[in-house]
Amino acid sequence: QQLYVNAEHDGKAGVITISRESYNGDVDAELNRAIDWLKSQSIKRVIVTGDFHLSTQMVGADTNEFFPAITDEKEGERIAASWSKTVRRLHDEFEISLGFIHGKRCMGGMLELMIHCHYLFTTDETVIAMPEVTIPVVPGMEGCHWAIRKADAEGRQRLIAMLLDGKQVKAKDTQGWMVDYAGPLESGLKKAWEIMDKGTAAMPMRKVEAS
Repeated sequence: QQLYVNAEHDGKAGVITISRESYNGDVDAELNRAIDWLKSQSIKRVIVTGDFHLSTQMVGADTNEFFPAITDEKEGERIAASWSKTVRRLHDEFEISLGFIHGKRCMGGMLELMIHCHYLFTTDETVIAMPEVTIPVVPGMEGCHWAIRKADAEGRQRLIAMLLDGKQVKAKDTQGWMVDYAGPLESGLKKAWEIMDKGTAAMPMRKVEAS
């Protein structure tokens, strides 16, 4: 148990719960420790989600973290490299990872975190966005390309439009090109645990084009 990021498991599947609405250095450090602990327990499948009691939305990266980079280029490079390395672990170091977004909205850095999971689930009431262009900053946790690598040609066009206008969209309207499931909470949780149990037999996994 940590301040913002907690992890638990049942011997087969793990759950990482994030109870802070914005991503910052503390969340990044605690997420790495949570991943390390689950791996030390030989857990190969994991659900990543927001706290169901304290955090009703995931609003992105904490922009206070970016201020040192205005005058220190190396600090900007450090944040971009280290945060991207962290979220990439969810894809690279687990057999199956599933991001489950249950709150009102998920945007920016928090959405970039979630899209690195092999599956992305939301409720049908959730809205998502990549609003960086309106700040303006770059989606620096691989938001500029990661979801695009998993989408078909039509999906890539929609993702690029989403990146360029920064507008919020209903998650249920992005099924197939960003979200893998959007529906009622209970049904989504049931399907998520089915994937933890049966793997890709429960739902095909969209692959990342690595080239």
